[in-house]
Amino acid sequence: MDLEKQYRAAQEADDATVGNIRKACSAFMATTPDFYATPENERRMFRTMEQNDQLSPTSVGGWSECFAICREQLQSKPRRERSAPANGKRLTHEELDKMTATQYQRRIESDPTFAEQVNALGRRN
Repeated sequence: MDLEKQYRAAQEADDATVGNIRKACSAFMATTPDFYATPENERRMFRTMEQNDQLSPTSVGGWSECFAICREQLQSKPRRERSAPANGKRLTHEELDKMTATQYQRRIESDPTFAEQVNALGRRN
């Protein structure tokens, strides 16, 4: 094989590897809601990946392990403070009655003020 063909083959192999790394990293980010994608966090993840030869950058599992290693050094997602509903509407007993257990659980987990709103309702008349 002449030198030009060897160079082209090596370049194609490198391009395929980079593509596989990007694909695995993107899949990791899509399936890891705790990861806050900022330029600094991404740089730290790549640095950690480079420093840990045992990790595979072409697998989602490798990125998950990398995240576990450097998680404490990464910037966390900012928490959104929720206040009363934007429309000013107050929660009612009737609305609670219409909720399924799953809806109630999701609301408790996603809305820090929901428990307060429920407690503020007091007893039924």
